[in-house]
Amino acid sequence: MKCPLCKSREHVEIDLHSDGFAQDVRECGDCGAVWTFVGDAIRIIKGKVDKRQKVSTKFVCTTCRCMVSHETDLDAFQFHEEQYECTVCGTICSVAHNQVEVVKDSQKGSFLDSTGDLVEADDYNTIK
Repeated sequence: MKCPLCKSREHVEIDLHSDGFAQDVRECGDCGAVWTFVGDAIRIIKGKVDKRQKVSTKFVCTTCRCMVSHETDLDAFQFHEEQYECTVCGTICSVAHNQVEVVKDSQKGSFLDSTGDLVEADDYNTIK
């Protein structure tokens, strides 16, 4: 198997197992990239993409409508979140439970900036 970033064949296979969790991870000996498989797709966990290299995802940037972005998967127990950083405009978005939230808007003063109020536990306290 070749490294998805530098195409080198020098890599180390790492088996991660813990309480019913099993994941095979590979680390490139040349560029240091770390990747795994999710279904049939390759997921890059760690790696630096060259400026010339485009990484296309299914995510469409909310600011510039471009599909070229860096994707980061965050997984912990039953929590799953994806973060996308647009390589064109720099906007960072978070996707969890099929809801998109703009984390960093590259356009200052845009309507996409977080404008909602934080919900606190006592907002729903109806017992008097």
